[in-house]
Amino acid sequence: MDVLNILFPRRCPICKCVVRPDFLAAGETNHLPQGIGMEKLICPHCYNQVPFLKGPFCVKCGKPIDSEQDEFCHDCEGRKRDFIRGVSLMDYSKHYADRLMWDVKYNNKKEYADFLALELARRYARSIENWGCQVIVPVPVHASRRRKRGYNQAELIADRLGCLLDMKVDAGALIRTRKTAPQKTLDAAGRLENLKSAFAAGKTASNYDNVLLLDDIYTTGATMQVCTKALMGAGVRKVYVMTCAIGYN
Repeated sequence: MDVLNILFPRRCPICKCVVRPDFLAAGETNHLPQGIGMEKLICPHCYNQVPFLKGPFCVKCGKPIDSEQDEFCHDCEGRKRDFIRGVSLMDYSKHYADRLMWDVKYNNKKEYADFLALELARRYARSIENWGCQVIVPVPVHASRRRKRGYNQAELIADRLGCLLDMKVDAGALIRTRKTAPQKTLDAAGRLENLKSAFAAGKTASNYDNVLLLDDIYTTGATMQVCTKALMGAGVRKVYVMTCAIGYN
C-alpha cells in the first residue's frame, strides 16, 4: 500500500468505511481488456448493493425495458435521437445510485469518480473499441457552476476513463455557452427548450469522426441530443453516449 493510501485511505462510495485491499478473482477477469485494473474500490458487501443496470435495454438510449420483444423505450419511441446509441451503469431511481452521484456532484467526493470510471471500463471497453470512438468528450458545465463547484464531474470521470482505456479526452470539443435552469425542475419538453443554444462545438470538434459523449446522468436525453447536434454540426459523423446513471422522467 502506498503512502497516500496510508495517510488518506480510500473510502467506500456506499458505506464510507475505509476500503480494505481487495481484488477481483481470476474468474471475474476473463472478460476484461488488458490493462483494466483488477482492484476493487468498494467494499465487497457494498458492491452487491449497487443497482447496476440489467437488461433488456433500449437499443437507442440504453434504458432498461420490460420486454425483449421491444426495441425502444417509451422515450425513444417518441423522440428524435441523433446519437447512435447509449449505455449507462446504474439505475438512478434506486437509493445507492442517487446518493453516490450526489456525493460526486455536490459533496466534493471526487475520488468516487475512480470507481465509476473503473466500472464503466469493465463493462463497456470492448463496446467503445467496436464503435471506433476516437475521443471521449465530457458534457461541459457553465463556467459559473464550475467555479462554484471547483470541477466538472463529467470531466473527472472522463479523465479517469481515458486513463484506463488509453484514450484521448477532449474537454474543449464542446462548450457551454450559457447558464440554464436546473433540468430536474422541468418536464421533457421544458428540458429541451431550456437547453436550446446552451452548447456549441469547440474548435477541436471537427478533428473527430466518432465521439464518445460522456455525462453523469441521463434522464430524458435532452442534454445528449443537444450536445450531439452541436458536435455533428461541426462535422462529427457518429456520436455514442455514456453515463454513470440513467433515470426516468
